[in-house]
Amino acid sequence: MRILAISGSLQAASSNTALLRIAAASAPDGVVVEHYDGIRDLPHFDPDLDGPEPPPGIADLRARLVAADAVVFSTPEYAHALPGALKDTLDWLVGSGELIDKPVAVMSASPGLDGGKIAGDALATLLEVMSARVVAQLAVGATRSKRDEHGDFTDPDTLAQVADLVLVLVAASTPDAD
Repeated sequence: MRILAISGSLQAASSNTALLRIAAASAPDGVVVEHYDGIRDLPHFDPDLDGPEPPPGIADLRARLVAADAVVFSTPEYAHALPGALKDTLDWLVGSGELIDKPVAVMSASPGLDGGKIAGDALATLLEVMSARVVAQLAVGATRSKRDEHGDFTDPDTLAQVADLVLVLVAASTPDAD
């Protein structure tokens, strides 16, 4: 089984990318979590550039989504909204169909007490509009007390919650899940 992990953050020391590292490390045997780090290089959404031969980065992302059994997104919250780069990426996927009925999980991490819940909820809603199947959601307060000097989460509750989210996503992605 293959899960594509997409961070909405471009920041090198992103707490959202750190959550995706936990997801990869906690994946059960037989589950590969592939981190997609190409958002930074994607062009701004332009319907005039889309079609049978979209820009190469978009074609690559779409192919990775088709090959994935499930997707996990992790997004920061900027002014109670999704970061522009993630929204732009999703705009390239609205009409192409790679996320239709695909099991997805949504995580958000933000220093605030709500852990970026508003952005996480907005992302989940957007994915549902795109006909993805949102099966799990988690908001994590990315306070310094939960992270080590490298920015990795060490908080046992956070580690367990991410591991549980991965298990829910895996279960929803198996043929007998319904």
